[in-house]
Amino acid sequence: MFSFSNKKSYLGIDIGTSNIKLIELVDDDSIPRLKTYGYVEQEADIIRNDKDKAIENTIDLIKLLTRKSKTTSNKVIAALPNYSVFSSVINLPAMSRKDLSTAIHWEAKKFIPVPLKDMVLNWQILEDVSSASIIKRSKEKDSKKKNYKILLTAALKSVVNKYITIFKSSGLELISLETESFAMIRSLLGKDKSTVLVCDLGHNISSVLVVKEGIPIINRSVDAGGRLITNNIINNLKVDAKRAEQFKTDNGLSGDITTGIPKIITESLTPIMDEINYAMSVFQNQSNETVEKIILTGGTSNINGLSEYISNKLNKKCFIGNPWARIDYPEELSPVLQEIGASFSVCTGLAEREIEK
Repeated sequence: MFSFSNKKSYLGIDIGTSNIKLIELVDDDSIPRLKTYGYVEQEADIIRNDKDKAIENTIDLIKLLTRKSKTTSNKVIAALPNYSVFSSVINLPAMSRKDLSTAIHWEAKKFIPVPLKDMVLNWQILEDVSSASIIKRSKEKDSKKKNYKILLTAALKSVVNKYITIFKSSGLELISLETESFAMIRSLLGKDKSTVLVCDLGHNISSVLVVKEGIPIINRSVDAGGRLITNNIINNLKVDAKRAEQFKTDNGLSGDITTGIPKIITESLTPIMDEINYAMSVFQNQSNETVEKIILTGGTSNINGLSEYISNKLNKKCFIGNPWARIDYPEELSPVLQEIGASFSVCTGLAEREIEK
């Protein structure tokens, strides 16, 4: 779509349950520049669907998407959906790295309901204690200071292998696979270290993240999103799907929320609002801190008046995130990019990953 010199570029590909989104960013002296983007509709949950046909269809759609978008790079960063990944923040006493690895595996068994031999385990030290600090603190009475805080994540090997197969069969090189949460944090928060709740309102599934200092502390998912709202409008107003989608986006939550379409939408949002409230409550109980603001993302976040509704309901600042804030792009594309931005936060964050290194 846009011409650049022979600089490295990377593809961020987000495989969702209702579509596949792609973006290619060029590394221009550590500044991510938009080269091309695209999306294609699909109705296949490859995480929960093990049928070969679903995988083959996804491969065909990725090939189509890269061809239509005229991508030039074959290097891909992809994301595992939040709902498919087990994650937890754990605390362990300071110890050698060898002993730490063993201790982490023992801790993982406590919250992962699947044999570890079937999982790909990854961990990251959030608060590192240096050797000098350990020696110094060993003389102190307060042993609580001698801890590692560790972010532990795990995904099924079968799921990871599925992604490897898909991209290899698509003629692409999968150079990294991370969780959606880190991609969204990268694209929506950047270096913002404030305590934020990010709500990704998808078509079938919505995710709720509490992020502190750039780390997802709480990560929850609920089977509710845009499709639920649309189906409830169809059933209540006896209209077809196309008309229901129009009502959802155009009317949204404008007007009296106790009647008509606004009432249907607010009632449909109940499971998502419950998850947001629960996540904020758990975080406050665990840390004695409160969430400072709420950022919405995902295609369903574009419902007219939604951010204002959530802000008033929860008495928190709430707004739609902008994944293009740290991306350089032609000014003439601004209107369309702002319109689709909420749907591209994951794949934008993915493509940024290698450029930020």
